[in-house]
Amino acid sequence: MNYVNEKNPRWVGLSLLAPTYSLSTAILQGINKNIQVMLGGHQARAEHQEILSDGSIPRIDALIIGEGETRVSAILKNIGNRSALPLVFWRENNQIKQGHCSKDEELFWLAPDVNLLPFVNRELLVNDPFRAEDGRMEANMIASRGCVYNCSFCGAARDCTTDVVPRRRSAENIFAEQRILYEKYKVTAFRFLDELFLSDRFNIQRYIEVLEKNPQLSNIFVWDANGRINVFHQFGKEFIQRLKNVGLREISLGIESGSDDMLKKIGKRNTRSMILPT
Repeated sequence: MNYVNEKNPRWVGLSLLAPTYSLSTAILQGINKNIQVMLGGHQARAEHQEILSDGSIPRIDALIIGEGETRVSAILKNIGNRSALPLVFWRENNQIKQGHCSKDEELFWLAPDVNLLPFVNRELLVNDPFRAEDGRMEANMIASRGCVYNCSFCGAARDCTTDVVPRRRSAENIFAEQRILYEKYKVTAFRFLDELFLSDRFNIQRYIEVLEKNPQLSNIFVWDANGRINVFHQFGKEFIQRLKNVGLREISLGIESGSDDMLKKIGKRNTRSMILPT
């Protein structure tokens, strides 16, 4: 808090999570009163009314639900834009206010084209890229946003994120970021954190083709990704071998349960007959 107050920025932004909520409120209570406060994160999505009504947070100038790039940029440029931004809330004169826009504008504000967004500025990250145990420089990546699935236990399920339109980055866009990470930081290992990257055969095929056309890099790249049983059980050994040939070293598959009844109840779209052969 002392560091923030010494720098005295126009804004402080916090991503709220239930386990660290009390720490976040303590930080907000200690910052200078003239610093404006922006909030987001999973808890902001799930309990925005409760957070806005929480008297332990001295001020809230923008609570943003969902993806923030376009709306955060607009707010930082001109605070008056709040009223024209969807799913932005704030306190004003002890009242909770909410921004609105036309239906035609919602996609731009809530679900921008992921292929047009700038790549993550790694200079702002402390541990990404990082030196992995095997000696490689490794970086985390996100290849898609949103989810087409509706698993009952997941906070990112389709019914929990109705404002998010599922979108995938193109193979060319992904590889362009990988190339930059290699040239700037010598990154040769990549971990894709989203679950949709290996969930569609067409998109996987396109990524394979891009890597195969760039053997000078693909031959030294390795990558890990999440997948889904209901997709992978359809792949033959030849296709999986092809993935391995372009650097895939690890796949994480969420089995969740060995009970067909439970798998159906949680909406996983897996069955025991898919899991065992996979």
